[in-house]
Amino acid sequence: MLSHSRRLNPAVEHPVGDMRAVRLGRTFDVVIIHDAISYMLTEDDLRGTFATAAAHLDLGGMFITAPDWFAETFPGLWTSHKTRKKEGVELICFEYEYEHDPDPVDTAMETLFLYSIRERGVLRIEMDRHVTGLFPLQTWVDLMTEAGFAVKKREYPVHDAAFLLVGTLARKGT
Repeated sequence: MLSHSRRLNPAVEHPVGDMRAVRLGRTFDVVIIHDAISYMLTEDDLRGTFATAAAHLDLGGMFITAPDWFAETFPGLWTSHKTRKKEGVELICFEYEYEHDPDPVDTAMETLFLYSIRERGVLRIEMDRHVTGLFPLQTWVDLMTEAGFAVKKREYPVHDAAFLLVGTLARKGT
């Protein structure tokens, strides 16, 4: 993905690092972590990520994040599919998300992606499995607050139960 992004965006810097611990040595007005934050599996993962965001903001800076799901909004089973056709290639992606374990203290869920790819008349099927975190909204708010953010929830109509969390850095050094 990095090489693809570098090809598409040659004038943009592409620093590489772990979002839980990377330090770039400078600050920004806004830090955005979209759905990649869903790969944080523990509260310590989230805590480190929020500390990283805070370290890269001055007071009053904004942190915006968009986890795929919160424990309260995830229906337990969710599916979607998309079909794309371009230049003789047809791609059908079927996404199947489900709770990893019925244990209410479990913070993981699984997503299976099944791909049907037809290229030059030849069909192949690929599968990709992802394990992501699933936390209650209050856990997100509490950990962002611990990192120094004043947190607000904002609508984000990607799917019925989605919204953004927007944190304004209210204090440094936590």
